[in-house]
Amino acid sequence: MGLFIWILIFFVALIVMIVGANVFLKSAEQLGLRLGLSSFVIGVIIVGFGTSLPELASALLAVLEDAPSMVVANAMGSNIANILLIGGALAFLGKKLTIDKDLLSTELPFFVISTALFAVIAFDRNVTLVESILLVSTLAVYFYYLFSDKYSSGLVVDAVTEQVQHQRFHFFKQSLLQPSVLLTIGLIGLLFGAKYVVESVVAIATTLSVPPGLLSITAIALGTSLPELVVSIKSLRANNLSLAIGNIFGSNAFNILVAVGIPGLFTILPIDSPTHSVGLPMFLLSSVILIIIGLARKLFRWEGIVFFLLYIFFIIELFTFTT
Repeated sequence: MGLFIWILIFFVALIVMIVGANVFLKSAEQLGLRLGLSSFVIGVIIVGFGTSLPELASALLAVLEDAPSMVVANAMGSNIANILLIGGALAFLGKKLTIDKDLLSTELPFFVISTALFAVIAFDRNVTLVESILLVSTLAVYFYYLFSDKYSSGLVVDAVTEQVQHQRFHFFKQSLLQPSVLLTIGLIGLLFGAKYVVESVVAIATTLSVPPGLLSITAIALGTSLPELVVSIKSLRANNLSLAIGNIFGSNAFNILVAVGIPGLFTILPIDSPTHSVGLPMFLLSSVILIIIGLARKLFRWEGIVFFLLYIFFIIELFTFTT
């Protein structure tokens, strides 16, 4: 097939993957509520994993399609886009954002630890099995910390809420079929779209004689960041500024630990030259900027403009390095 056809397949498959991920996430939320799961469990696990589903699906399919260099490039590019584009959009639309202290005590340490760990792992241009186990183990420790009695006693629903949710389960149990069917449809769309996203990227990269990682860190990363953008913009419109910013912290940590850690359990993940030489420094720079903003607890409109300019510079540097 010609280059134009593969580009068309890429965009269609990307849309199918994102829509499938959104349907899967919404259905999982509904199913969780109707089965009586607490809002805390749904928020942390379902939504946390849900916003990283496109990155995870495309990463797993990249491993199956023997294109493992796309995995780290996609995760790294998605994190850069989350900070510079989504953070920039929030700063520009929100004018001046104040970050809640509670957010800093939960999301910021998780983000700092996962980012620092990944930076050390990525330095030698490979993510090995042992390093992937370390990433997944970090996620397990985070979950243990969240659900420990000491931390989550004020967050997990109390007995009264559990009773209400138990009654809700009996009320909705006849209608569990609909979210279950939508969950299945969403999963099929997610995997089907991810398969052709990966295939089209490999074909386009081969035709243009560029590394597949270059398209992963730019085109796929932009597409897979759309769920995070939607969540953040909705939170901003609902005047929930902390959730809007917190989504970036949490999503970036999940992208590293889930979308790199899980695929890395099956094969060594190489990091190509554009991703290592241009992507990694920008990943570290944007992460440090986000940490500083988090500690300052303020995000101004002018910072959003700087974010946009940094992302443009990043794209130019990537293609300059490749050519």
